[in-house]
Amino acid sequence: MKTPETLDEFLAFFEAVKREDMDGNGDPNDEYGFYVRENLTFSDLFFEEFGAYPSKWVMRDGVMTPGIILPEMEDALAFWKMLYDNGYINPNLFTNKANDWIAGILQGKAGMWKHQVGNYNTTWNKNEFVDPNVELSLIGGPQGPKGKGISPARNGLQYAWVIPSTVEHPEEIVKFLDWFWTEEGKRFVLFGIEGATYTVENGEIKWDINDPVYKDNEGYAFHQTTLNFQFAVNNMSEGYPALRSSIPDYDKITAGFQTAKDNIIESDGRFMPDLKAFQNHPELVPGTGAGTLFLDMFAKVLIGRESIDEAFDSFVAEWKRRGGEEAMKEATEWYHSYYGN
Repeated sequence: MKTPETLDEFLAFFEAVKREDMDGNGDPNDEYGFYVRENLTFSDLFFEEFGAYPSKWVMRDGVMTPGIILPEMEDALAFWKMLYDNGYINPNLFTNKANDWIAGILQGKAGMWKHQVGNYNTTWNKNEFVDPNVELSLIGGPQGPKGKGISPARNGLQYAWVIPSTVEHPEEIVKFLDWFWTEEGKRFVLFGIEGATYTVENGEIKWDINDPVYKDNEGYAFHQTTLNFQFAVNNMSEGYPALRSSIPDYDKITAGFQTAKDNIIESDGRFMPDLKAFQNHPELVPGTGAGTLFLDMFAKVLIGRESIDEAFDSFVAEWKRRGGEEAMKEATEWYHSYYGN
C-alpha cells in the first residue's frame, strides 16, 4: 500500500493489517494497525486532526482553553472509539507498559507506532525484529478535517545546568562547559572517547553504532545525553563522514527529522509556565497523564462504560468545578501579559 496521508487512508491501512494477517502467523487478531502505549505515551495521534490536541491551549473567544475540554474533542473521542471497536488498536492500551510495548512492536504486533526519530537505530534496530524482512518508514501525521500534526512544539529547553554559589572555582566549570563547543568536545558528544569507542585512522573517524560498547546497557546515552551540555543528541549535521557511513539509514533518519519538524503542533500556551491552579490538582493538568480526569473519561468512553456525550459533559463540568475555571483565568492573564494584547 502507498504511504497513508489522510484519515481514510490510515483506516484502510489499519483494516489491511487486520485482514491480511500482517505477521503471517495465521491469527489476524494479534496485530494492530496502531499500537498504543500506556497513558497514550508516544501514542497521542488522532486528536489534532479533529482540532483538539489534549495538552494544547487555544485562545478562543477571549479565553485560554485547553484542548481536553474543547467541543471538538467529542469528534476525536468518537474516532478513537471506532478504532477500539474495530480492533485497529490494542485492547490492552491502558496497561501496555513501555517494555511490553517495545516487545510487542518487535514481535510484529504493530503496523504503525509513534516514537522519537532519534530512537530509530537504538530502540528499533532492525536486527531485533522477529521478522528479518521488516522495513521501517518514517512518516508524517494524518491529515484530518481540522488539521494534522504529530507532537507539540517544545519550549526550547531540555534542562538547565546550574553552578552553585558555594563552588570555590566556578571559572573551572565554565572552562569545562566551553570545552563541549570545541572540536574535541563535539567529537566526544557524537562518538565518545578516542581509543575506547572510536579510532582515528589517516585522519578519518572509525566508529560503529552497533559496537557492544554502545549496545550494552545503552552506553551511547552516557556521552550523547548524560554528559552532553549541548544536548544535540540528534544533531546529525556536523558534517562527519563517520556519521553518514556508520549510521544505518542515515538519509532516512535525517529526512525523518525534517518530517517531524513539518508536523509540529503549535499551541497558544507554548511558553506558559506551570499554572498555580494545578499545583494541588494534578488530575486537572491537560494531557493524557496517569491519574488525570481526562484519561479516566477517555477510558470509560473506549471500553463502552459511558456514552461519549455523557462522559464528556460530565468530565468538562467536573474539570471546571475542581479548579479548571481558575486555571483558564490564570492562563488567559498570562497570555495577555506575555503577548501584550
